[in-house]
Amino acid sequence: MSTEEIFARLDRVLPLLLSRMAHQTRVPGIGPAAMAALRKLKLSSICTVSELAEWMGVTSATVTGITNNLVSQHLVERWREERDRRVVRLRLTAEGSEMLSHVERLRREKTSRLLMKLQEEDLRKLADILERLVVALES
Repeated sequence: MSTEEIFARLDRVLPLLLSRMAHQTRVPGIGPAAMAALRKLKLSSICTVSELAEWMGVTSATVTGITNNLVSQHLVERWREERDRRVVRLRLTAEGSEMLSHVERLRREKTSRLLMKLQEEDLRKLADILERLVVALES
């Protein structure tokens, strides 16, 4: 199979998978970009607006808009550095962490139901391929 054929399959399956997961675990008032920001904050504990913007591939102004909503919902805490007031730091609140854990639990349940449609051998192959893909992406 050519890399072009693999790309075409990935191009078909990834948007479907991501869309289904996002749709099935929607939280009113929190869009996909805000959910991505919450996931990054969970991974990083604390990060700056500019770090979050770079990770998301958007501008700091966009992240500010996203985080304004999350702060108003008490899901994210924001503060300025004392030494350099230009630096704005972010972290999940306990409420944000709890909500994100709930959403991730739902995602795992929905994804498990989808994966149960595959045979055990196919699941092993998929897990192996995904692990190798992660290694390649991280190197």
